[in-house]
Amino acid sequence: MIEKISIIVPVYNTEKYLKECLDSLINQTYDNIEIILVDDGSTDKSYDICSMYAEKNNRIKIIRQKNSGQSSARNAGIEKCDGDYILLVDSDDWIDLDMCAKLYKAMQKHGADIVCAKGCFEYENKTIKLLNELKESVLSNKRDFCLNFLNRSNIFSFGTVSKLYKRNIFDAIRYPENMYYEDIYIGMDCLLKAEKIVIGVDSFYHYRQNPNSTIRYFKDRLYYDALKAAKHNIKTIENLYPDLLDLANSHLLLTKLYTLDLMILTSAQNLKLKHILREDLKNNIFAFLRNKYIVFKEKMALIFMLSNDRLYKSIRMLQIKLEKKNI
Repeated sequence: MIEKISIIVPVYNTEKYLKECLDSLINQTYDNIEIILVDDGSTDKSYDICSMYAEKNNRIKIIRQKNSGQSSARNAGIEKCDGDYILLVDSDDWIDLDMCAKLYKAMQKHGADIVCAKGCFEYENKTIKLLNELKESVLSNKRDFCLNFLNRSNIFSFGTVSKLYKRNIFDAIRYPENMYYEDIYIGMDCLLKAEKIVIGVDSFYHYRQNPNSTIRYFKDRLYYDALKAAKHNIKTIENLYPDLLDLANSHLLLTKLYTLDLMILTSAQNLKLKHILREDLKNNIFAFLRNKYIVFKEKMALIFMLSNDRLYKSIRMLQIKLEKKNI
């Protein structure tokens, strides 16, 4: 019998995009799937859309819970699924119709534990494909798993979505609840559970982008959760591959840089945190500038940022305006 793939979709107030997501799932060329929709207390018509699709397709199961966050919804789906493999999809994204078939084929061909699709950013009028030229290949060295997770190469892009996992990868792993950046927190843990990972499978995960959200809102938890995820990964690297510690530490430094960047752009009111970040980056400026994993433009951003808030904000707003024109 063909093995079953469980597709887990957390749903929260995505009525505008949900049908496109569900259509891409129910029309998969791989037949033996179950689609677990976890409605996380939606207040729009998302649950009604889920119910409508479930009435017409017996492969769809719905879990309804009070609003508890994406991690809780994903965990609920993992607990209830009965497939041999797990694929995670966000409800405002969609996948190629051959994704399950191609990922499963690669899984069987290479005897892998995790198989990664390619991905693309979907803007309203433009698609940007990542790693389009990457050929299907196999990684079997755990140090390489960590290196590629941390080095911003996009090989393991889009967090924990866009990947087919053997179910046992999640036997002892769950998403941390009530936390942002949960994908970063558990992403490397999942990879390290594998013995063999296939990358570059030629099917695409379509990650919807909102060009108007370039300047996001800021709240303190965004920083503290990102910090928690970075420190979690640093601890893992310290224990397993200390030669990659500079790379892991670059994520901690960049978390502070991009948090201060966001606070400046949004005129965030937490002056105490802003002062703490500024002083921390000042005290670690030489470590920041010497770190080979931090690119030149980020080093220049730090120098401008620490020199003059107002000038830095003006330059960044101009940069964002130009980037939007190119989308």
